[in-house]
Amino acid sequence: MITYTNLNIFSSGFFLTTTYRLHNKPNHQWYYYAFLLLTCSSTLHHAYPDHMLMNYIDKVAAYAVIYQGWKPYYKYIKSDSKNVYSVVSAINVTTCVTVIWLYVYGYYANKYSFDQTGMANVYHVGMRALSSIGHHAIIGTCLWPTTDPQSTPKQEKTKVQWNFYYF
Repeated sequence: MITYTNLNIFSSGFFLTTTYRLHNKPNHQWYYYAFLLLTCSSTLHHAYPDHMLMNYIDKVAAYAVIYQGWKPYYKYIKSDSKNVYSVVSAINVTTCVTVIWLYVYGYYANKYSFDQTGMANVYHVGMRALSSIGHHAIIGTCLWPTTDPQSTPKQEKTKVQWNFYYF
């Protein structure tokens, strides 16, 4: 049987999928390193929850991921006014607001991820899944394509516009 502590350790795999997708984005190395650090620190923090240093490193890594994800999403929103109404924006706003609600409100109300009855770990896994979905939406739309591996430095880079306005 998988205990709740192990459930949090295994749920760090959500971050591995995002790290893998960022690995081949040479213009977004800091985003990649932030997710790599978050994956490692989150796994170690949940494996050894009594070490406060790991808790602080995990929080710094989480804030770095938020910042590195916000930058390309903000550029995506500013590039075209219609992007505010895209499916990607709906996914990002919904996942972001839900994660903030679960974490911030849950902290002050001792609910969700801070529940004392044992369901906190389940909500924590849900927060990780939601944040991973949001970051995959950013990577899939806002960072694509960063560079064409077949192009040479003398060739012009063309901008590919992906439209996700409708399903």
